[in-house]
Amino acid sequence: MAIADNRQRFMPLPDDRLPGRGQVLAYPEAVRLVNPVEPEFKGEVCHSICSLNLVFFTLEFFNFIALINKFVK
Repeated sequence: MAIADNRQRFMPLPDDRLPGRGQVLAYPEAVRLVNPVEPEFKGEVCHSICSLNLVFFTLEFFNFIALINKFVK
């Protein structure tokens, strides 16, 4: 996975995968966003990569906070 400062975008929320907001496609990991929280994602297909990106971002955020706490104490 490559990370670049010049290629950033918002990601669909986990709630967008819930029934009524997402339509399950051929395999359960893929969901077409039919009524997402953010309207800009309507019609996009979110698959397991979306979930993995959110998990990766969350882990990196908490690792960053832990690193800061080491230096603050």
